[in-house]
Amino acid sequence: MAKKPAPPKRPDLPKDIARVVEKYYVSLFDEFPLFPAERLALGAKLSPDYTRMLEELRAKVLFSGAIDEKTVQLMAVGHLAARASAGTYWHCKAARKLGASWEEIHQAIEISALFNGFSAINEGGQALVRLYKEEQAAKGGGKPARRRGLRN
Repeated sequence: MAKKPAPPKRPDLPKDIARVVEKYYVSLFDEFPLFPAERLALGAKLSPDYTRMLEELRAKVLFSGAIDEKTVQLMAVGHLAARASAGTYWHCKAARKLGASWEEIHQAIEISALFNGFSAINEGGQALVRLYKEEQAAKGGGKPARRRGLRN
């Protein structure tokens, strides 16, 4: 039986940037996805002040408290689905963690599709299906179905 390749190592970040992103990425997604980790690591080398300020802005906007965190994540799902962003999946995951129902997430995607076009329902639906399958597999103790064509 062939060995599974080791998952890619997440790059280390400078402490001032890691401090900001820990709450945002890890607390919401239960992990630090590879793409933002690599993007932030490179940004920290090339433009550390900008990278730190951008992540501080992200944290301030998403955690200001003016709108509850679940609603913020539902809004993020709608906006990211409209842009066909791979981040849609991660914000669906965060919304679920914060108590959003499948119906609430789907409605956020529906609203996005209404105002932004059907690519939003395609991307949002793809992210929702991926997460739904993962949650169902976790409940049943089985492995999630193999993904084809889905981005991380």
